[in-house]
Amino acid sequence: MPVSKICSLPKHTLVLTTFWTVLFFLALGIRVFVGYLGEAICTGILVAGTTVAFTCWKEPRIFLQTAASGGIIASGDSSIGEHCDEITELEQSSNSRDAAENDTITDIASNESITTGTSIHADETDATTPATGAARETVATAARRMPFLDNVKIFLTALVVTHHVACAFGGCGEGTWYLIVGFGGPPAFQHFVKGLTLADQSYFMPLFFFISAYFIPSSYERAGGKWHNFAQNKRKRLLIPALFEFFVISPLAIILSGNLVYAPNPGVAWFLFWLLLFLIIYAPFLSVKGYQRSSATQNNNLKALIAIPNDPLQYVGTTDEEATDASPVGATIFTSTWLRMVCGVSICGVALLPFVALQLGTFASMPIFSGSLTCDFFMFYLGLKANTNRWFERPLVEQLDIHPLVLALMVVFEYVAMMALSSEINIEVWWPLLLIIAGMFCLDMSLLVLLVFQQWFNFETRLTRFFARGAYGVYLTHPLIVVGTTLLYVRICDYYYYYYYYYGNGESDASSYEYYYPLGFVFVNVVSHLINWPLAYFLTQLPCLKTIL
Repeated sequence: MPVSKICSLPKHTLVLTTFWTVLFFLALGIRVFVGYLGEAICTGILVAGTTVAFTCWKEPRIFLQTAASGGIIASGDSSIGEHCDEITELEQSSNSRDAAENDTITDIASNESITTGTSIHADETDATTPATGAARETVATAARRMPFLDNVKIFLTALVVTHHVACAFGGCGEGTWYLIVGFGGPPAFQHFVKGLTLADQSYFMPLFFFISAYFIPSSYERAGGKWHNFAQNKRKRLLIPALFEFFVISPLAIILSGNLVYAPNPGVAWFLFWLLLFLIIYAPFLSVKGYQRSSATQNNNLKALIAIPNDPLQYVGTTDEEATDASPVGATIFTSTWLRMVCGVSICGVALLPFVALQLGTFASMPIFSGSLTCDFFMFYLGLKANTNRWFERPLVEQLDIHPLVLALMVVFEYVAMMALSSEINIEVWWPLLLIIAGMFCLDMSLLVLLVFQQWFNFETRLTRFFARGAYGVYLTHPLIVVGTTLLYVRICDYYYYYYYYYGNGESDASSYEYYYPLGFVFVNVVSHLINWPLAYFLTQLPCLKTIL
């Protein structure tokens, strides 16, 4: 039976959306009403749920519809195999003429994974099933055109390390890092570290979700549109490192900081577990589009486009030529100033207010403040949109409806406003306005970072390949390095303070000791980077870790 179209049902989408919404608010209720025990329960559910899903879940239940008969089949039905076989035969027939060329392209993309410019979680080039010819060509093209995303990954990873060094020296508040030296130092230094962490946390993790989501549809294509193959890849590249962080690295960092208690917790791997959760939510919504055929295109121009169904902004039901012409022409949510401001205020700002007002601190290990939760959800969605609507196939600077300098001035203005509102005097009253402005800053700053790197850092060298290859390992191992280096600095300071001040004149010079904080920030930051990046690159060369990191 010929298959002309595969799509998902609106009813199915509604059921899935309702299910996940109810589940989210149920978990939120547990977190709010059970307190810290509720946080442990939510974290346990997140870790256990993602682990089970990516080890035992054979296939998400995706409802499909055939255009010819209007019949409905589910992914668990026996008849789905017949339809998938028909589609596979059509694909193989249409792409047989280009098989040799496409195989060569696939080999290049697979062997030079570092060129794909992937997100923090890994380079998405470990296809376990050969993709279609069109998909392979798409992947290879993306790999050639976007090295700037690798450089963004390097920048963000380095920023994460520096951010946590700032937390160690009082930039994030109590209980936010494994080992905190204190909250002292000159006033200028205190303003610096607090301003740095406020700006960082308002956009860098949402931007990580954006970049991660950007490569998910292509990764699913390379897995042949099969959840089993897709999950196998993510299990190796995301789940195993996340569990290792949960059971080994984070507990070791706690012990190293002086708390001699083995306490498994996600630590920085909260990002990986939430990313896995987003993949679980996303998978049942998958719809393989682009199988519409006509007599003129019966045996060519087939392409699998993995998209979110029933999205009014999605290009669906178009031929390859129409899709190429249609996107990315026109303003997108990201490049339209008024749309970006509206989404920043409403989704990344106002929608986040209730969660911050509840004073959760964390929710299933995700920090709850500016640039979290709703911002992460929305940026993940925008990453999917960027892939399916090909936002990066034209320079972002050409898609902006304002001059790039105006965008930069907006970012500066928003940052200054955030700093003014975050002072101890104003934050008690003006924290809702702070979060709203931070929501706009999240989108504007993310766009500015992508624009700058696409415009001026869209290149690849041996040095950038070194840093990009080690970025994932740096993210996973930096808690141990930062805590160890901070502990080393504290021991050095204690030695200097004891022998030179105590034995020197019997008095302590408190004003001089104040400058140990900025000196410590510089020392720990520089030494941590110098140790962490070569170490992470070395780990990626080990046979047992090469395919994981």
